[in-house]
Amino acid sequence: GEFSLVDASRFVVPVKRLGVSGGTAPFFALELKRPDGDRAVDHWIGKDLSRAMDEVEFYEKRRRLSIERSAASLDSLFKFMFEYEGVLEAPEQGAAAADSHPLQLLVLSSLRSGTRSLRLLDIKIGEKTAVANWKGKSRIAAVRQGLVDGLTNSQARAIGWRVSMAKAQFLSPWIHCWTLEACRRRSASRSARNIARRLGASCCR
Repeated sequence: GEFSLVDASRFVVPVKRLGVSGGTAPFFALELKRPDGDRAVDHWIGKDLSRAMDEVEFYEKRRRLSIERSAASLDSLFKFMFEYEGVLEAPEQGAAAADSHPLQLLVLSSLRSGTRSLRLLDIKIGEKTAVANWKGKSRIAAVRQGLVDGLTNSQARAIGWRVSMAKAQFLSPWIHCWTLEACRRRSASRSARNIARRLGASCCR
């Protein structure tokens, strides 16, 4: 499909791949050559378009609506969404010569920009979070995910959402210390995730 291209001369290239805590889409650090208004040089982050083809249409529509006066009523909703600048074509730092073709990256606002430390919660919304044959999900994987749904806040406590992953410090000191210890052992880390999945809303404020 068609998408808005970002001027690559605005960014430092090549771009560096970032480590991620989950998911399958690679992310890349983007650095503006100079601040852009009130946007710092690290305001943007790049997401590999080849793993986000089902997202680009959504972001393009959000971008079009954000510049249309008729969509002013959506401004309050847009505050809860990532800014989207378009698609950047750029080489990857350290990529082999055989893989030297440019990456295509969704340019999204980075949650880390302007922060010294960051607490992130990955929240899955809905009583059912996987369906067979949707977005490549296999039947076995959907059944396995359904078991997780039934044992966590998605269904077990009739909340309809759950914390899937937590990064950095929780508000609760006990949970924070426990998850730090959990990070040292794979089995304990899995247990920490299960505890997070059953946290009540008061722990996530």
